[in-house]
Amino acid sequence: MENSKSSKFFKIDISIFIITCLYLLVPIVILLSFWFKWYISLPAVLAILFATFCLIKRYKSKTEEQYKNIFNLKKLAIVFLIIVIINVMSGAGGIFFQNWDYSGRNAILHDLINNEWPVKYDYSNLEYETASIGSNEGVLSYYFAYFLPGAVVGKLFGFNIASIFMLLWQILGTTLFFYFVFRKFNKVKIRYLLVFFMFGGIDVITKVISNAITGNTVSPIGLEHIDTANNYFCMSTFITQLFWVFNQSIPAWLVTILFVNEQKYENLGVYAALLVPYSPFPVIGIVVWFLIVIIFGFNLNEKITISRIKSLFSLSNIVAVLSVIPIGLLFMQNSSDKGFVLAKKMQEGDLYIALLMYVIYLILEFGIYAIIITKENRKKVISYFAIFAILPLFYLGGGLDLGNRATIPILVLLYLEIISFVDTAINNKWYIRLAILGVILCLSSVTNFNEFYRSIVRTYENKINNYSNYSDGYETFAEFENKECRIFIKNFVAPYNKDNFFYKRILK
Repeated sequence: MENSKSSKFFKIDISIFIITCLYLLVPIVILLSFWFKWYISLPAVLAILFATFCLIKRYKSKTEEQYKNIFNLKKLAIVFLIIVIINVMSGAGGIFFQNWDYSGRNAILHDLINNEWPVKYDYSNLEYETASIGSNEGVLSYYFAYFLPGAVVGKLFGFNIASIFMLLWQILGTTLFFYFVFRKFNKVKIRYLLVFFMFGGIDVITKVISNAITGNTVSPIGLEHIDTANNYFCMSTFITQLFWVFNQSIPAWLVTILFVNEQKYENLGVYAALLVPYSPFPVIGIVVWFLIVIIFGFNLNEKITISRIKSLFSLSNIVAVLSVIPIGLLFMQNSSDKGFVLAKKMQEGDLYIALLMYVIYLILEFGIYAIIITKENRKKVISYFAIFAILPLFYLGGGLDLGNRATIPILVLLYLEIISFVDTAINNKWYIRLAILGVILCLSSVTNFNEFYRSIVRTYENKINNYSNYSDGYETFAEFENKECRIFIKNFVAPYNKDNFFYKRILK
């Protein structure tokens, strides 16, 4: 029986949902408004606003009893405190040590703050940059939507205040994600957060094997980042995502958990559209899953029907997808490398080792979680495994960008199945299976231990040596000769050609 929409609990619940929609929507509206010509941006903004309004109108309430379990204020306060701690330790805001990836993230934020929008670069007096881009002008063409609210703050108050704002923005996004995890299960459990901390592949064993193959003797436990021990074949843990690729992962977490809470075919296009501006990689993963549920139903036990197809072609789905086409076209201006991993490895003479590492990936990254398979979840979990197995076989941009970014939504889905299994196993007293899962999670947690440990050690070292915690070596993409970013600059900057139809008719 549904709860009355006049309930105070529902008012809080739908307010949180609206805040989550705005969290995703505001950066998109900024991007559409300031990057594209008015006759493109105005209808696109109106379309995405209409589609999001439809999401809100369709939002369903819970029962009074369910809401009472969800709004356990004492447990929610504990969860929020832990969320704040892990986000501060991730490096956001520069309070703790920032990992290497922050060099690019900070450069994006600097350039968004210090330049007019759209951000363009003049390389006419820079021979190296002109040769690298293939043009004497460039345009920032990356997944920077996440940074736009912080950039607005930065234009008013400077980079440091913008960085602190981005920390608060990250805390808000993570908090909203966990609210909807608890809402999904109609209860607040600290163990859900614990599984989040521990969940991942058994990278510590992969690293030992990788070290043996390469002759590297570096210890897999300690300061080293081992999440990518298997190069192309990896799926990043949630903690790694927070410490390294928060700008792509948090929006993907939110869109996935909203979809899980509100499983409606007439919403699928809207959710995909809300994710596109934050990165095309997670969109690939979630669209693959959407295609599966379109064909087989949300529980993978139904055949496709005409009514389902009609629901997919809802007005909100159509206008939402149309609204983000300009943003997709902006991404397409990049000229990143792409291809089939095994074909590339064969050309490089490393096919045997690549096949060996792929098998290790199949077993240690997700195969070990077969322990959670039950009669009820079997189809779902096997489908997740299939997606994990296929997507990393392709690359686009950086070596591991496609595989371990596209699988982020599927990682969320598998995480939800794991905590659901834990609840079921406790109720049914499946103690042996719980013990095996516990061992797996303890081994996988080494990856995340390294992230926290490095954060503490490097922060302490920076403190006693009076160094900044900011990883800010690039500063800007306006020039990059002799900087590490030159290797993958095409991931961030596209050549600007005034005669190109996109730049002439669509981009401002």
